[in-house]
Amino acid sequence: MALPCETSARLRKHRVLFLFAHLHKGGMQKAVSNISCALPPEIEQYVAYFGTENPGFPYKGRLVDLTVPGGMHGGIARKAWNFAARLGRLQRFIDEEGIDTVVSFGEAANMLNILTRRKRTVLSVRVSLAESLGGTGINRVYGNVYRLVIRHLYKRAHRIVAVSSGIAGDLAARFAIPAGKIAVITNGYDRRQIIALSAEPLEHEIEPIFAHPVVINVGSLTCQKGQEHLLRSFALARRAIPGLQLVILGEGPLRGRLDDLVREQGLAGQVHFLGFRLNPFKYVARSRMFVFTSLFEGFPNALVEAMVCGVPVVATDCPTGPREIVGDSEFGILVPMNPGANQAEMEARIAEGMVRLSEADCHAHYREMARRRSEAFDIRSAADKWRSVIAP
Repeated sequence: MALPCETSARLRKHRVLFLFAHLHKGGMQKAVSNISCALPPEIEQYVAYFGTENPGFPYKGRLVDLTVPGGMHGGIARKAWNFAARLGRLQRFIDEEGIDTVVSFGEAANMLNILTRRKRTVLSVRVSLAESLGGTGINRVYGNVYRLVIRHLYKRAHRIVAVSSGIAGDLAARFAIPAGKIAVITNGYDRRQIIALSAEPLEHEIEPIFAHPVVINVGSLTCQKGQEHLLRSFALARRAIPGLQLVILGEGPLRGRLDDLVREQGLAGQVHFLGFRLNPFKYVARSRMFVFTSLFEGFPNALVEAMVCGVPVVATDCPTGPREIVGDSEFGILVPMNPGANQAEMEARIAEGMVRLSEADCHAHYREMARRRSEAFDIRSAADKWRSVIAP
């Protein structure tokens, strides 16, 4: 007969804490929502964060706000004090709740994770570090600090999960992370749910836009997403495709600049900013093509989700993700990327891709190839891999 303590030990679930700096409506949070909802019930989940707009996606776990007074604003001394306060609060929570594994997402959360103790440490790297840690001025200073942390501290983690093979190679080559510490787990997608949501009806006021052929882009309105290039490419493509419309789903600080560019390019009435939509799939599925113009990524959700919807794609060959998803134009049209010296050439090639996908035979081919390729990124496979990393 088992003793009571032995029975409770067998019944206790493995406790995992997913850690973010912020729990807003971003691609990283959406990817973790997909993982959370697909993990088996024997894993008890907590989702912790240090500030949020409002959780934009569902999680199969207890949400925990670890915000400390004062925020991360102010000078370096204030930021250092706040970081220490966050670190202490996180360690207390880990100890009090008996957390077995902490999985962190983003460099700020990874730094906190690597400095806490008495649990399994898993770091998730979800964007090209060489690009994301660039910048000038104070951003360059912080980028250099993060580079030092990654090179000297990340190897202390039990496991580092890269969202693409490109990022895994970058960690090993640039930051001297032992290859044996790194696992590659791409994002996973609930294809049946996406297809079901894509069939929902459009709002009546939106329907007239989709009476025309539509180019669609989904992403936050930031420099990283390259929508300035998208607008100039769209202006070129419209010369060959009369009536073509552009729909952009997302919000962000670049909205004013993009509005100005719409006017400069003479595109008023042809470009439609629809903001953040909880169900983007019903718009994507009714579009002629999806055009992805990011300058750097990790493993872009919106690109794969468009392919699940059976929508042909044009994508920049940015670091990292698009080439691993569409191949060398095998499953979508891949455009060489050089937004600096050859910006005009890149934009012209994006426009050429739009024109090609307006042709019936090319559209039908890439529509089928997109659907076929999306099957490789099923959420069940990704969840199984995460299960083995969280509780080996």
